Amino acid sequence: MSIVRSNFRGIVAWLFCFCLISCYCYNFFAYNYPYVEQMDIFVFNKEYAFERIFRVGGLISYFTSFLTQFFIHPLCGALISSLLFCFVSWQNCDIWEHICGRKTVPLLYLFPGIALLWMQVDFMYHWEGTLGTVFSILLFNIYVRLSSFVARWVYMAVAAVVGYFITGPMVFIAVIASVIYEITATKGKYKWFSFILIPWSCVTPYILCSMDVISQARFAFTFDAYFHSRASSHALHYYAAIAFLLNVLLASLLVTYYRSFSKRMKYVFFIIQILIAAAILHAGTEKYNNEKIYVAKQLDYYSRTKQWKKLLELDGLRSQQNFMHACYQNLALSELGMMGNFLFRYSQPGIEGLIIPWDQSVTSSMLLSDVYYRMGNIALAQEMAFEGLVSTERGMNPRLLLRLVQTNIIFGHNEVALKYIQILENTYSYSKAASYYRNLIENPKLMDVEQELMDKRKCVNGVDLLTTTTQIEHIIQIVKSYPEYDPALHYYGALCLISKNLMAFSDLVKIYEETGKDMPLHFQEAFIIMHEKEQDKWKEYGVTDDVINRFKAFRKDIIDVRRRGGNPAYSLRAKYADSYWYYFMFNR
Repeated sequence: MSIVRSNFRGIVAWLFCFCLISCYCYNFFAYNYPYVEQMDIFVFNKEYAFERIFRVGGLISYFTSFLTQFFIHPLCGALISSLLFCFVSWQNCDIWEHICGRKTVPLLYLFPGIALLWMQVDFMYHWEGTLGTVFSILLFNIYVRLSSFVARWVYMAVAAVVGYFITGPMVFIAVIASVIYEITATKGKYKWFSFILIPWSCVTPYILCSMDVISQARFAFTFDAYFHSRASSHALHYYAAIAFLLNVLLASLLVTYYRSFSKRMKYVFFIIQILIAAAILHAGTEKYNNEKIYVAKQLDYYSRTKQWKKLLELDGLRSQQNFMHACYQNLALSELGMMGNFLFRYSQPGIEGLIIPWDQSVTSSMLLSDVYYRMGNIALAQEMAFEGLVSTERGMNPRLLLRLVQTNIIFGHNEVALKYIQILENTYSYSKAASYYRNLIENPKLMDVEQELMDKRKCVNGVDLLTTTTQIEHIIQIVKSYPEYDPALHYYGALCLISKNLMAFSDLVKIYEETGKDMPLHFQEAFIIMHEKEQDKWKEYGVTDDVINRFKAFRKDIIDVRRRGGNPAYSLRAKYADSYWYYFMFNR
């Protein structure tokens, strides 16, 4: 009966741990997961499985891709992270109990799982390392349960080879742990033969390197195999392995050590360790989960899920100091139809805040593809999608594949679009969108009611981007091709205003005059600057009385401040910083 109670308490404790860690991961790591999801793809077909599995570390890689496809939902990512944390910690606890009969050292057996949580925040880290760690610890847990040294030795010799093909160099930690265990915890006369396992485990990667199956030795022998191929892993990525080996060493050394404590003291000691582990976890999270990078991932998530209002309300938005933040912000303003009226209510660092400089990274490629697609520059949206795929380490980015589907349909390249659709239809997160676009291709009449694609098609008519050299020249072609498309009008106007190119802005004024559209607030403000001494034109071109009265007040306040010897830029900031007049006069 006491065994049943003990097992029940253990199950409840681990379930409670799972719930706590799930909440923690969701609160502190939520936006890491969707960012990881789009950097790989899992396809439900035999060809993908064959290509993925039949290579070194392929089985773990296949299973990892299967799990990470659910990271598009941050909660799923948190639950999977928590499940892996609890499994690793439970395995370590089980190893402690089996080797030396103790389960009262949570600070030690929780630490490998804590280190895994830290490792996962690095956007260049591959989750295969986490699954490989889980697999290797499981291998060792089986190893210590074999009673015969010969059986253990043969088992690990086979596991070192087979495990390498399954998970790669992470299997070395199981081999090293077995040697530590034999030397420190067992008394057999053959235990020193366990050292042979270390060079034996290196034979397989050495042969694979010699045959050029693995391109570089660092991918064959180190944890660089679980990191971006163009970079090297850091000390952080070895913490989980080192912590696990330390657990094995201490458990083995304490086999013969025993000290009796009262039940009350055991509980106190246990709780103190849990609190210390929690403090270590959070301290590491603050250190390794870089705030700037995390905010960029959050902006990326809000953008891809079209949560534009949340994006604009984000506390971490630093559009004044960061071009990428400003670019996300202005994309949100455009999507909400607010760019023409609210552009200068938000900080504007320059034209780079509208269209960021491309730095060949995946993140900038995805953002620029979204921006160009929004403004109707379909050719550049497609180019950025291609560049993003090239920059994606594994060459497969489902989010960008979907963009290529859209751009090829717009250009009328349906056969090309169908090739991408065929891939996406066999995925978890993108199959519905892929089927939708297939239906459009197979039923052309539906295209006439698909407003988004219909608008974009009109944007590409009569546009020749090869004859243009600047962003303003690009967009004015789109504006002239399809002046009814407001996002292009607003982006063109915003570029003109922020660059203070009022000569180019005059072309936009003509288009508003020809189409009979009302100019947005900031465009009216710019028009007044262009024709400050021609007040009869203001109302003729649709400038409202509110804008006229505010401009007169602005001009009067400037004169008053200068008469008093004050600084107009400072004195009028609170009252007029949201106007184009203030930006035009005082922002450099």
